[in-house]
Amino acid sequence: MPTITEVLGNEGWIKGVGPNYYFPQDYPHLHLTVANGETMVDDLRDIRRHINFLGITFGDHQNGRNIHIWPLPNVNLRERVSKFLHDDIGLDIATPMQRFINTLTGLGADM
Repeated sequence: MPTITEVLGNEGWIKGVGPNYYFPQDYPHLHLTVANGETMVDDLRDIRRHINFLGITFGDHQNGRNIHIWPLPNVNLRERVSKFLHDDIGLDIATPMQRFINTLTGLGADM
């Protein structure tokens, strides 16, 4: 059984310092933190119960645009994330971001 770090690495996530992972490496990116990256999991979906934080981040220069995804902060999140993916990020990056967001959280974001 693989670790969280191995599963995410196989999916193209970059391991940061401590429990931080990024997809893709450049901004904007998904920023994920987990309780322990060495925890063994069955697959990507199994990581959900180990997530401490998942968000879309733009870097310090655009901090006001960051979107907190997990833990689920409000009921309008699905629409906000869907609109953001469709309007603000190129399709080449938004498509895998959407897949990861939906698999890791069950949010159901749709471009």
